[in-house]
Amino acid sequence: MILLSEIPNTLIKKAAERNDLGAVKRWLMILIAMSFGLLVIRAFEFGSLRIWWYDNAYGSIVWTLLFLHLTHFLTDFVDTLVLAALIFTRHGGENRRMVDVAENAMYWRFVWLLWIPIYLMIYWVPRWMS
Repeated sequence: MILLSEIPNTLIKKAAERNDLGAVKRWLMILIAMSFGLLVIRAFEFGSLRIWWYDNAYGSIVWTLLFLHLTHFLTDFVDTLVLAALIFTRHGGENRRMVDVAENAMYWRFVWLLWIPIYLMIYWVPRWMS
C-alpha cells in the first residue's frame, strides 16, 4: 500500500506545479486517508512481530529500523496534516503554499523509497540467509 501512495503523491506534486488548488485539495485528502491507513497497518505490524527489541541483536535491529522509519513517516504525516489545514483555510491562498506542497511530496517519496530496503532487510534477508 505504501508504494501505491506514490500515485496521489505524484498527482499532488503535478497539481501544485500547475497551481491547481482544487486538485491539490482532493489529492491531499486522499493521501492523508492512505497515510492514516498505513499508520494503522504499522501499528499492527509492531504488534505482530514475533521478536522484541530486547530479545537479541536481530530484534534490536528490526525494532530500530521500524521505529526510525515510523519517525520519518509520522513527521511527514503531521507535516501533511498541517499543510492541508493551511491549504483549506485562508492561509493557503492561491499559489501561497504550492512550493510547500511540492516539497512535501518529495519528502513523502523519500519515506516510501526508504521503506524498500528496510522491508527487504527485515522480511527477506532472513529468509535468504537461512
